[in-house]
Amino acid sequence: MTQQEKPKKKMTKADWIGMVGGLFVASIIFQMGSFGFIPAFLIAMVSYWVVKKIALSFTKENKVGTPDQKEIQAKTDVVQQTETMPIKNKGSKKKWIWIGIGIFVLIIIISIFSSSNVPNEDISLLKTDKGAETSEVSGNLYRNTKYNFRIKFPENWDIKVGDGPNIVQKAVQGNNTISVGVKEIPAEYGDKSATIKDIMTLAEYKDSILEGVKEKFPGAKLLDYGETKLDNVSTYWVKYSAPYSVLDISVEGTNLQYQLLHENILYFITAGTLSDEFSSSEVEFKKSIATFVTENY
Repeated sequence: MTQQEKPKKKMTKADWIGMVGGLFVASIIFQMGSFGFIPAFLIAMVSYWVVKKIALSFTKENKVGTPDQKEIQAKTDVVQQTETMPIKNKGSKKKWIWIGIGIFVLIIIISIFSSSNVPNEDISLLKTDKGAETSEVSGNLYRNTKYNFRIKFPENWDIKVGDGPNIVQKAVQGNNTISVGVKEIPAEYGDKSATIKDIMTLAEYKDSILEGVKEKFPGAKLLDYGETKLDNVSTYWVKYSAPYSVLDISVEGTNLQYQLLHENILYFITAGTLSDEFSSSEVEFKKSIATFVTENY
């Protein structure tokens, strides 16, 4: 028999919103401390899943069917293979849902504890290259030759490798932090000419991020948002405050994040500090962010 050619996969609007919002939520968490690979991996995965679920409720892209099964089919090769196999005895839908969930959980466990790096079809799990060989620091100037960008951090700040799987570099001074993260979109999913405006509206961006932040920080408040340009590329930005508690210590932080899409790479630059210090630091944050430039090598 002739095997049918698989249809080319396309990213839905919910996929884009899930990725952008998930990265935003994960970057907030990584601003608050350092994490090992496994916690960072789980944070990024859960952030994507939560925001995409919320996005589906807004965009109504979830068609009639079983949502859990669709999520499982998008993330695992195994379930996709079982769908193409002939079934001799049809069981209930519930039975196959639970089988799929079980397979999904096993794959997650194996991927965490296995030493081999097995490719995953879930775009949120694509690994960002944080290798030192593609990073250059000269004074307060940071350049990345893998993802083709540069940025000038404030003078005399401590520049170091970023926390989490997608933050390539950060600079800190006291309670102030500026970080740069990237996510490369596979060629089969993206369009090099697309900008962030082509994948979602400003309202969709704002709503997805706010809902995602509130999932993690129930007291979060949206302070402002808008559209601008960085290096002449369309960019969305959002400013919000959120409470954070650890043990018996509670603080409130304010963060400002910019996101842009350029040649299949999603860049997100985040600046934040304690809320009562933000107004005195905001000008310096924006001055640094304004130096962000994409480069062609």
